[in-house]
Amino acid sequence: KLYTDCQVCCQQLEISYGPVMNHSIPRLMECLQRILPPPPKSTGAPPTPLSWWDNLRFFVHGHMCLSLNMLSVRWLLDAHTFRDQSILFECEKCVIKHNIGTFDLNAANVNVSIPGTAYDMSCHPSKM
Repeated sequence: KLYTDCQVCCQQLEISYGPVMNHSIPRLMECLQRILPPPPKSTGAPPTPLSWWDNLRFFVHGHMCLSLNMLSVRWLLDAHTFRDQSILFECEKCVIKHNIGTFDLNAANVNVSIPGTAYDMSCHPSKM
């Protein structure tokens, strides 16, 4: 287990995620499994595998703080190459804190942008 009192400061962080990236998640999980300790051996039925979030909570303990001058989070609606087809959350002066039992988020100049036209699954944006 890792016990920490951690503060990370970044000028800018951009995060993109969406169902179009789901094929990459199993590969990420394989990488995480390599760095996490194996579960204790038991004589009973094999334990149910934990999700990545529960594994992380089991492995890392303590206070964590992430300070960002600019944060952009995109929920991709189509493909990673069409960044304008996304729900966009942007903010400045963002501080994310996690302590045991608490999660705090503070930000300034918050902007949420949703594509202006109805999302039509019948026609790919590259063919418009």
